[in-house]
Amino acid sequence: MEHGRTILAMERDGAYTLRLDAALGPLQAAGAQGVLTFTITPEASGARLRMSYRVSGEPGLGLEAMAAPVNAVMMEQFGRLSRLVTTGSPD
Repeated sequence: MEHGRTILAMERDGAYTLRLDAALGPLQAAGAQGVLTFTITPEASGARLRMSYRVSGEPGLGLEAMAAPVNAVMMEQFGRLSRLVTTGSPD
């Protein structure tokens, strides 16, 4: 089972970017296109981890109705990733 495909992995000027072609959860069944990007940039206190998730599809898919629930799930998972990186535990 495939959840996402790596379409970019690069380092430039100390910043790392990982980009996935990933229509996740209900977006996959809807036939939407999703691009999930993680960027790590160095900072004086360590590093900054950023995530963006861009989704597109045909107007009839009702993506507007899915936006808030998808965002909530993505932010919950991003929070778990951030906690794992900073504390060693996702919880």
